[in-house]
Amino acid sequence: MKVLFLDIDGVLNSARFFGSDDVTEGFEYGQALWCAAQIDNAAVVRLNRILGATGAVVVLSSSWREQHPFNRLQRALEESGFRGYLLSVTPRLHRTPDGQRRLRGHEIQEWLRRYPIDVEAFVILDDAKEIGPLSEHWIRTSWEIGLTSEHVEQAIAMLRRGA
Repeated sequence: MKVLFLDIDGVLNSARFFGSDDVTEGFEYGQALWCAAQIDNAAVVRLNRILGATGAVVVLSSSWREQHPFNRLQRALEESGFRGYLLSVTPRLHRTPDGQRRLRGHEIQEWLRRYPIDVEAFVILDDAKEIGPLSEHWIRTSWEIGLTSEHVEQAIAMLRRGA
């Protein structure tokens, strides 16, 4: 199985998106629609290209997993045009016993350890400043721009070659 670990802020939305006229106010529509209003449909089209070309499933590693129930996140993605399969979310790891902070890469490592499937390839789409372990699987997006066509091509290549 191929897996795409997905952050939302800085990947499926960006400063450029929030500065555009495409952003709608969804606060009065309830949480799922509010979430969907925070997702750039054009970025979701790019995400769908990766998934369609590789057959990868999505595991949400975004901090959104802590703020919203899984079914609300799934609905918000679908309302934004998501055509993939949202498999699960990564665990939230706060700090090591000696107080060191855990990074997104540690949470993904833990998901890979816990989840009973054969992962043949995976990629991490995230705008984090650092990812920790697994950086060779990381495609760093930016909060300013979000997911670009170049990131899409990188992700497809990484997933196809079994990175």
